[in-house]
Amino acid sequence: MMKNFLVATSIALVSLFANPINVSAQEDWSLSGFSWPESALWDKARQHYILSNINGNPTEADGKGYLSKISSDGKVLKAKWVTGLDAPKGMALVGHDLIVADLGNIHVIDGKTGEKRETIAVPGAKLLNDVTSNGKEAWISDWMGNGIWHYRDGKVTLWYQGEEIIHPNGLLVENDHLLVGTWGEEIQPDFTTKVPGDLKAISLKEKTVTTLAKSVGNLDGVIRFKGRLLTNDWITGQIFEISDTGEAKEIMKLKQGLADISHDGSALLLPFMLEGELKRQELK
Repeated sequence: MMKNFLVATSIALVSLFANPINVSAQEDWSLSGFSWPESALWDKARQHYILSNINGNPTEADGKGYLSKISSDGKVLKAKWVTGLDAPKGMALVGHDLIVADLGNIHVIDGKTGEKRETIAVPGAKLLNDVTSNGKEAWISDWMGNGIWHYRDGKVTLWYQGEEIIHPNGLLVENDHLLVGTWGEEIQPDFTTKVPGDLKAISLKEKTVTTLAKSVGNLDGVIRFKGRLLTNDWITGQIFEISDTGEAKEIMKLKQGLADISHDGSALLLPFMLEGELKRQELK
């Protein structure tokens, strides 16, 4: 089942990546001076990047968090484009709106102006983390609540919760499955775990859970990049490629604190939380 699912997904994405997103800057670049950057998003329609900055304690509602806007050629357009957030992490676009996970809230932000249109409190959520979208609806991981929330048309509901996904972090929706990178079990004071996290797949219709790769690491981002399924370990800075047989192969070893990896269609976007840095890097 796992092999068939991954093979089918890869075939379905061939046509998508045959025509990569047009980004004006094709060289690698790096920007520093951010404050605990967690997630980067490429806004294709408006041709710029958005970077979430926790700017303080990642679990504290202190109003210090913000979003930065960066040009396609790697220049800071506005360091504090959206302010007054707490500890913003994952982001995704739903229509023209930017959906941002922020502790126990979900912010709906005008993707063009940066105006905060709505903040939706999510009762019962413990620590909202990553966001993924198919353009019409979004799924949000609850890192401490072992759950997945769902957003559509201004409404948020609990979509999945169970012991099959322990500390869910990175999300990726594709075809009829939601891919989930988990952090692992029995978190220690240094945020390592006694049991490494897995890469899971949850069917959108039946909500059945399949393990795609077991005991990979303390997983953060999950992406499909040029047909390759990638995930990363926050603690070790490793990026892994997951094969259709569930093997995790290290393809890059970077720095500790590599947070929610993403891409712009041509290159990887790598936020280094502890270094306050965002790097755009082509994958050879």
